[in-house]
Amino acid sequence: MHQSRETWEDTQVRVLEDGFEHQGERFTSLSPIARRITGTAWSGPKFFGLRLDRGKDRPA
Repeated sequence: MHQSRETWEDTQVRVLEDGFEHQGERFTSLSPIARRITGTAWSGPKFFGLRLDRGKDRPA
């Protein structure tokens, strides 16, 4: 299983094969994590600085 960790300021997000983990909770998308961090609606990939593939909400 491939795993990696991404950090935004002091916040770590673990990238899993089937989603993401943030503070011990699993998510299927980055957007709810971005919302939890900021308190407002965000595109998760945009918030974490990931490039989007031609307007689709998927990292390139």
